[in-house]
Amino acid sequence: MKKMMTLLSMIALAIVGTTMIGCSNKEYDIEKPEQPVGSRNAITLTTTISLPDAETDTDETKALDIDYGNKKLSKTFAEDERMAVLYRSQAGGITMGISDTLRTEDITNGGKTATFTITVYDPVKTEDLTYVYPAAMAGGSYPSYHIDYSRLNTQDGTLESISSGLDLSTFTGSWVGGNLPSANLTNELAIIAFTLKNADGSVDLTSTITGMTINDGTYNYTVNRYAAAGPIYVAIRPTNNATINYTATDGITNTYTKTVSDKTYDAGSFYQLGLRMTPSSSATGHRLRNSIVGEIVGTDGLAYAVEDKNNLPIGVTAAGMVAYKSGPSGLVIALSDESDIMRWSEAESAVAAHTPAVTGHAWRMPSLSEWKQMFAAFGGIETSSTGLKTAITNAGGNTLDDKNYWTSTDKEGYPANAYYIGLSDSNVTSYTMGKTYYSYTRACFAFDFGLFSVSSTTKVKFAPGNLTYTGSTWEFLSHSWEYNYNGNYGVAEGSQYFHWTDVFNNRNNVGESAVKDAITSALGASWRGLSKDEWSYLLGDLLFYHATDSRTVAWHKYAYIKKGGGCYLLIFPDDFVGADWTAAMGTIPTSFDNRGEQSISYTEENFSAMQSAGIVILPPTGRVYSGLSTDIKFYGERAFYWTKELDMHNGKLQAASLSSWNVSLSYQVKEHQDGKSYYNPVRLVKNVE
Repeated sequence: MKKMMTLLSMIALAIVGTTMIGCSNKEYDIEKPEQPVGSRNAITLTTTISLPDAETDTDETKALDIDYGNKKLSKTFAEDERMAVLYRSQAGGITMGISDTLRTEDITNGGKTATFTITVYDPVKTEDLTYVYPAAMAGGSYPSYHIDYSRLNTQDGTLESISSGLDLSTFTGSWVGGNLPSANLTNELAIIAFTLKNADGSVDLTSTITGMTINDGTYNYTVNRYAAAGPIYVAIRPTNNATINYTATDGITNTYTKTVSDKTYDAGSFYQLGLRMTPSSSATGHRLRNSIVGEIVGTDGLAYAVEDKNNLPIGVTAAGMVAYKSGPSGLVIALSDESDIMRWSEAESAVAAHTPAVTGHAWRMPSLSEWKQMFAAFGGIETSSTGLKTAITNAGGNTLDDKNYWTSTDKEGYPANAYYIGLSDSNVTSYTMGKTYYSYTRACFAFDFGLFSVSSTTKVKFAPGNLTYTGSTWEFLSHSWEYNYNGNYGVAEGSQYFHWTDVFNNRNNVGESAVKDAITSALGASWRGLSKDEWSYLLGDLLFYHATDSRTVAWHKYAYIKKGGGCYLLIFPDDFVGADWTAAMGTIPTSFDNRGEQSISYTEENFSAMQSAGIVILPPTGRVYSGLSTDIKFYGERAFYWTKELDMHNGKLQAASLSSWNVSLSYQVKEHQDGKSYYNPVRLVKNVE
């Protein structure tokens, strides 16, 4: 039969420390090795812990009392507290006894000593027992009662809750003459009072924080609290040279982080820590081609909403602002001027070295036209600076002052002089002056999407659509996928079909030269055709987009898609990624036939999305064999695009073209040699510096 024993014992509970230790007014900086404010070594009867300065003299906990006058922390007993004893029972497992609640008459010696009454059942007195104080820190169930450290996982950041339920003290020892032993308890935890500030220490964050997490690589402690004045108190298990990650949040907008290494927090010690924390962010940056004017540009080369300017990801600094957009391309202006007025050559060097640097981009001086584009982007007028100034201020930058700023544009015919813009109130004017004069400068950079490498050193941008001629006007079709056919996407009036010499003229022929000059005059001298080698570099050594049976997707430089019997050739820009296809197409194709994707019915909306993603679409325009007639071969099925050189073929001078048609199921772009009397479409390009 089990035997019940009721044991009464006077237990002297010495938590830690007998000496009253004063607290320094110094706030410890987490960047430096901090020392415990007070040490609580296990000895008999008394405990004293020093505390940091306090602002009031009214705070008091149940068992951890703050003496604000003497700057001390004392652990004492209070009514209604309990202690647990863990012991092995005759049944073989570890069981637990809980003391009666303390009464006033049980507490003596100024709260430093207490008498507990504990009932235990059939104990094995030849094995050690363990006291757990407060009893709330004991948990589990028979036969494996234990100290329940998981209670430390979630805390409320107050000293009251630590003192009443979490400030663990223990004793493990042997039975004494059959009775429960008197003992000195030893504190098992470190207690930390956190004060949080921003990265430079100028702003107190503590009163805004609703959540905090401390992770030492082994244990994780989470604090949930209402925003209130600090400090934030946390009880943790001791650490030794640990790397500790601290995270804090206001629960609305801002998340702050801090990581420190080689931190030791001793059991029985109290620490006052001032953490300077860096804002983190759940905000996700997006690529510049998807940005809008006025957004912030970070040092990571991504754009962020203005409201995230104080909440950028760790390691990212606001560097510029999107100041102009044209389709997926645009301009970014720096958030501050260079340091001082300087000569033009000095300014050119200064902007090239502008900091902070932005990943993937190089700062430079804006041209005159770029300045005008940036002014016009904010208010629609290039002679007013008001909108741009306001936007820079909203982005957290230093606004443009009413002074003169250099441009990169030389005065026509006078390379020793350059343009500058003059700002006065909201007005913008432009003048020229010698480059040896002094002016202010601000850096910018252009971002271009839809760039295509056509050699190891040359990148180009494609014209928005095929070249067309109405009989009086040379222009580009406005949509990349358009060709001249009623019932297909886009109706292009005039002709897209060109005799080879109309476009790539031989300067020995006056007529051909005149046509070329007309195109240059209308579209600009920088537009040109691609050579065979450039087409080959762009397409010849790479495969098309394809999905294998296992749905493994390979993203390459070009693909075919089929629509209405026609084969459209898609060419992907250099920085195209798989996500762009999903964004453009809505879904990833899953099945192909020998000429293209079959499972999706593409619409004009799909094609528009492709174009917005920077994809060049070469439509199946067909070709004309002789004369500009309606006799168009392969119309709506395939196309032949001119390259810019002549070739010798079968002993005859002929022109080369590219056929946008698969060959032998290999999805190739095949090179053809066509007589100069053929008429084929043309897609021009321009070099990107």
